Amino acid sequence: MRAAVVTRFGGPDVIETREVPDPEPAAGQVLVGVAIADVIFVETAIRRGAYGEFFDVRTPYVPGTNLGGKVRAVGPGVDADWIGKTVVGRGVAFGAHAELALTATDLVEVPPELDLPTAVAVYGDGFTALMLEELAPPMAGQDVLITASAGGMGLLLIQLAHQAGARVVAAARGDEKLELSRAQGADVLLDYSRPGWEKSVLEATNGPHTFDEIKAYFNSSPGADRIHDHGPHGGVHRRGTLPVCSSFHPDGHPARNPADDQHI
Repeated sequence: MRAAVVTRFGGPDVIETREVPDPEPAAGQVLVGVAIADVIFVETAIRRGAYGEFFDVRTPYVPGTNLGGKVRAVGPGVDADWIGKTVVGRGVAFGAHAELALTATDLVEVPPELDLPTAVAVYGDGFTALMLEELAPPMAGQDVLITASAGGMGLLLIQLAHQAGARVVAAARGDEKLELSRAQGADVLLDYSRPGWEKSVLEATNGPHTFDEIKAYFNSSPGADRIHDHGPHGGVHRRGTLPVCSSFHPDGHPARNPADDQHI
């Protein structure tokens, strides 16, 4: 089969199309003929050699996580009824950017009324957004802050929080992304390219509070202590307020290199 192979860590030029052996499903695995696969930002960072402390990736490897296609074969212990079904799933140890890919059995069958590109697009961020919704306390009547609100997960979180009865405060960079956030149900829009946007969060949530009064749990990225550093990971909770935040640079802006938007 043909596959995209990352030959060494670096930019897009390190990817080569190669002929590689067809994978064979082991026990508990499913072989999918890949019709479409997505590319998410973290995968481009891994390809460049980042996040080695979290992902044990060695070159050469076939990248790609989320995929959609038809089940071609199943391994021992897997119901053969899966064969021929159109599904979305995650590649085993990456591997989605190929004509064939192995997945586990946590597949989702795609209903006929949903086109496959849309199903794959919503699959990865959809899982995360629903997990956050499940972990969050009741949101009805609360203020909810969503940073990076125009990203894939941010747009889904806006919809979920709005549907749950929250007042949604969306933070993104620039008018175009803020209008996109508004279209998904955001009530208040904040541009975090403007200095002091953090104080605007407090003003928008009707409280003369300092950041030290916010009990915040972020991932362990630089600058998270701009809000607070009480602990790692999870949600952010303050009296009547549930901000859902991305990672932060030391300058207070959500972590992302704008140059990567054109060179992924």
